[in-house]
Amino acid sequence: MGRPTNKADLIEASELNFAKLNEFIGTMTETELNTPFDFSSLNKKEAHWSRDKDLKDVLAHLYEWHQLMLKWVRANMNGKAITFLPAPYNWKTYGEMNVGFWQQHQSTSLEDITEKLNASHREVMELLEGFTDEQLFTKSYYKWTGTTSLGAYFISNTSSHYDWALKKLRTHRKLLAGKAGNNGQGVLRRRARKHRKDESLHQGKGLRGGLFQRTTSPRDIPLRPKKMRPRAPQNSYPPPCAGGRDDPAG
Repeated sequence: MGRPTNKADLIEASELNFAKLNEFIGTMTETELNTPFDFSSLNKKEAHWSRDKDLKDVLAHLYEWHQLMLKWVRANMNGKAITFLPAPYNWKTYGEMNVGFWQQHQSTSLEDITEKLNASHREVMELLEGFTDEQLFTKSYYKWTGTTSLGAYFISNTSSHYDWALKKLRTHRKLLAGKAGNNGQGVLRRRARKHRKDESLHQGKGLRGGLFQRTTSPRDIPLRPKKMRPRAPQNSYPPPCAGGRDDPAG
């Protein structure tokens, strides 16, 4: 589904992506839930790749951006002019704000933040329902949205942000599966080397002219080329307060 350009599409995309996110979370295994995120091998520059450590952190991030959206829209619609990002943050320093959200929820349980996120999603969707297509998708319809539209803010805080979270969780699963596969390949390679060594010793110690006499030279036995595992570059983590750029709310 492309980027929404009207209210109906925005509602559909938001509900669809939120459902997809919840569906994926429901399929996460205990290993996926309990293994801390490690995206260092990806060499990503955006701060969120090193900031969030588990599912709870991702959901807390979504929840806090919902709160920003709700407070901003409600205040301005009631005649109180406030900026979307609270002082002292701006669009160059909002990464520091995101780290603050992360720190704020380190003692929050997964169950609690899941309940809060479900509630804030419903609040945002109810707020969205109160606007028309024109109000949502006309740029600068409201002075407090600047040069963009109110709909763009809703997209960044709903459909687009849910998709961001889903991609992150899928990447976590893919990396874990890759590590498990590498471990399995390592076991197989060790078994194969042991088998070749035993076979070579067995042939070498056979009676001359007997059944177990060596028939080939060790040099004739083809060796499997070693696969060198690439080493992760040092200092691949981005600075903890750098703003992510994958998504306006990342």
